[in-house]
Amino acid sequence: MKAAAAFAKDLRRADTADSVESVRVGIFGSLTATGRGHGTFTAVLPGLEGAKSARADSGEVERRLADVTESGTVSLGAGQGIPTGPRTSCCDR
Repeated sequence: MKAAAAFAKDLRRADTADSVESVRVGIFGSLTATGRGHGTFTAVLPGLEGAKSARADSGEVERRLADVTESGTVSLGAGQGIPTGPRTSCCDR
């Protein structure tokens, strides 16, 4: 969540969030083996929207995940929504 939030913040700081058409997130190292059980994958989308793990309200995170699932888009902070569709393979290219 922290890494995704930092990425989105950098986009906003550079005033480029509105021009982003897609984002690809790669999970590496031990997170690839333990990510699902530790919530890594569900933390990335709220992080892209600016949530920070130390301040993330679990109820709000769940609501945002439901909104993202329903709308099929994730907002990069104040940027426009971009389509989302998680990939399950580490090797999708």
